[in-house]
Amino acid sequence: MFEGLTEEELASIYKLCLNVSFTEGQTIIKEDQPGDKIFILVEGQVEIIVDNPLNKGEKIRLAKLSTHETFGEFSLFDDAPRSATAIAQTNTRLMEIPCKDLLELFDENNRLGIKLMKNLGKILCARLRNIDIEYRNAQLWVGV
Repeated sequence: MFEGLTEEELASIYKLCLNVSFTEGQTIIKEDQPGDKIFILVEGQVEIIVDNPLNKGEKIRLAKLSTHETFGEFSLFDDAPRSATAIAQTNTRLMEIPCKDLLELFDENNRLGIKLMKNLGKILCARLRNIDIEYRNAQLWVGV
């Protein structure tokens, strides 16, 4: 997420961060709830899940994240509710960044905003490509 940023740019982002901790099994964010922060995983593992619309109570695992990965990025782009739930799989330390503060920083420093949004775009594109591959593989299993 921070590729290509200068030390000064990193310092300006770090000023916005709040260090938070979660214990194993604790919910960090919940699907369908309002989202106004993004998260950077400092230590631990986080599972990203969604409710299975075909089987009430069942969860579908979308991803397992580890150190230095991010989640909650959609909140930077729209005001829609959270698209998934994030649960700490181990004792976890995160940096939490309020989207409002980060967007204000982008207004003050357009170059920083462009760099960070470009990096986030790369991350989201890579995740979408992986989902495309998983979807195609799933279609092979069901014979569509």
